[in-house]
Amino acid sequence: MELNGKLRLLLYGPSIVNHESEPVTRADFDELPSLAEHMAKVMKKCRSSGLSAPQVGVFKSFFIINNQGRIEGYVNPEVTRFMGKEIEMSEFDLSIPPHGNDCLVPRMESILIYAGTTEEPDRGKHFKFTGLTARTVHHEIDHLTGTFFIDRVGDKRKRLVLEKYQNWKTKWEAAGRPFPY
Repeated sequence: MELNGKLRLLLYGPSIVNHESEPVTRADFDELPSLAEHMAKVMKKCRSSGLSAPQVGVFKSFFIINNQGRIEGYVNPEVTRFMGKEIEMSEFDLSIPPHGNDCLVPRMESILIYAGTTEEPDRGKHFKFTGLTARTVHHEIDHLTGTFFIDRVGDKRKRLVLEKYQNWKTKWEAAGRPFPY
């Protein structure tokens, strides 16, 4: 993993959709803190609760979340169990603007994962998340396989979200502005 140049938030499209992330290896460990720091800046600027490495063009199995005001990074996460009941809540994605381009997505209320952390990438542990944090974790883990929240809803709603995104993108590009993140 080489973090040359400025990493930028990728928009929905062929470069990010259905793109499977590779495991973080020992050779990548030294760069994780820098990657996490950059991702945290993007996440803060966008007022988001989570961000996956593929969203900034690093196709490694790594994501960060804001867990009660603390930025936490998870390395090579594996979902070991979903628990509780399925709940539909509104979700959006930084890679599918504009803000407010959301829809109801069903997810389980709790998730158990096995992962390393930014601080101890080679030492896996179990982590349990509930509520909104569980939803954020599941959303970010989806990105590691190139899956988006719109892949979890019906075709009609998916078309509406993508249509709104394409209209926004066309107007943004016509104005000659680069994507800000």
